[in-house]
Amino acid sequence: MTPPLDPSSPSTPPLLEIANLSVAFSQGRHLPIRDLSLALKAGEVAGLVGESGSGKSLTAFSLMGLLPHGAKIRGGKISFEGLNLLALDPQKRRSLCGSAMGMIFQEPLSALNPVITIGEQVAEIFRYKAGKTRQEAKELSLSLLSQVGLPNPKAAFKSYPHRFSGGMRQRVVIAMALALNPALVVADEPTTALDPTIALQIINLLRDLTAARNSGVLFITHNLRILEGFARKVFVMYAGLILEETERGLKSPVHPYTQGLVRALPPNPSERSGRALIPIPGGAPGPSDDLPGCPFAPRCPEREERCALSLPPLKTLREGLKVRCFRRETC
Repeated sequence: MTPPLDPSSPSTPPLLEIANLSVAFSQGRHLPIRDLSLALKAGEVAGLVGESGSGKSLTAFSLMGLLPHGAKIRGGKISFEGLNLLALDPQKRRSLCGSAMGMIFQEPLSALNPVITIGEQVAEIFRYKAGKTRQEAKELSLSLLSQVGLPNPKAAFKSYPHRFSGGMRQRVVIAMALALNPALVVADEPTTALDPTIALQIINLLRDLTAARNSGVLFITHNLRILEGFARKVFVMYAGLILEETERGLKSPVHPYTQGLVRALPPNPSERSGRALIPIPGGAPGPSDDLPGCPFAPRCPEREERCALSLPPLKTLREGLKVRCFRRETC
């Protein structure tokens, strides 16, 4: 058997590579995603973080070919296992979704069909994507529901989504995303609206199941705390741009925006640090805001005149660290 690839090895080719991706709505000038580039290796877990409206979910939808009405890719390239997804015919691209590429959606109640049982929804993946018989699909579904920690898989198989709690529904959505052992898993805010204890359970479950499958994971969130111990590679996104890319987690943030996000984290009650939450002043730019320079400049405590006039490039400061900031030329 071929051993799994080591994601830490520089010679390991990317599983997913996005290069200079730009997305626009209709013919508008505003680009909710612009010149976005990131790479992910097999078996690697990466976090995509930022405030609401920064373009995180739109990035996920671009990967999966699920852009909302009116949104269009203006430029760039998305490569998955060497295939240019944007050049594939629609049928071939659809065949990859749900098999080689799995997605965990933000709101499980919306992701599940309310009038179809849990068992039918999980089993249809095996039947229509893997060609299994009805009985084979049922057995595989029961095994999968057991793997994601549902206490009574046989009862769950016959139940409807509304009878489950939010945490149980999210386990079902994870089961559906991982059913065919995808090489890539895109998790879009999978712990939204869950209490902290259940959220931790979901994170641990996702980490263990994807590690067992050697899946690459792009984990999208605005909650930096849940990335601790889960993802060391982190892309920090703001107004459609990557402002910082690090392979050392967020314990030592470099970009002023990343530093602001870390300072704005609510203190952990168990630490009893007495530290006050420090919010980032102002608000994120909207679609009508014309900002030729750094989009964070109006809120940045270190801004200079040039910050508002031109956009700084994303520069490599050292191995495993890229930052888009004039004030961070060296580190």
